[in-house]
Amino acid sequence: MQHAGRRLSGELRRAPGAPVTPLTVKVGARGVRVSQVRPPALVLHSLDAQGNVTELPEDVVIRRPDGVTLRRRVTPTHLTAWTFLPRGRVRGLLRVVATTGDAAGEVGELDVLPGPARSLRGDRGAYRDIRDALGNPVTPDESLTVTARDGDWNVEVPLAPVEGRARSPAPLPPGARVQAEELR
Repeated sequence: MQHAGRRLSGELRRAPGAPVTPLTVKVGARGVRVSQVRPPALVLHSLDAQGNVTELPEDVVIRRPDGVTLRRRVTPTHLTAWTFLPRGRVRGLLRVVATTGDAAGEVGELDVLPGPARSLRGDRGAYRDIRDALGNPVTPDESLTVTARDGDWNVEVPLAPVEGRARSPAPLPPGARVQAEELR
């Protein structure tokens, strides 16, 4: 650069300002099963008043459905701060809040759903206490299939539980087991 006949050189570095409220909290999925292999992701974008991504680390507070509170500090890398959310083992609503500097984020929410049905108690075609492998009651209206053997025949009966109970059109032989669609 030249100014008044003189040549000037130097380096100019612009740093983002302080983050402003509200911080944007993006949860990767609206609902996830407790048994799902991949946990949902949390993406955070803290911006200054001019819309620049700030470089300050963000403090994340996670409240699981079982009442456990988890805290983690996440540092932005390549203009984004992110982490995986721990699901826990109990169904319910998981809440996430992020703060950085004097700025606070919105509350992000995630429904933690029970895993696929794995156990049930039945008596003459009426089934109750339908639960996942961790003991959580299954969600209402989940599609289930009860399978069993009757002599040389394979038996499959569809069930749709409501309020943790389901009714089969016919009694099933002893040893029947429940299966549900596994969401990936």
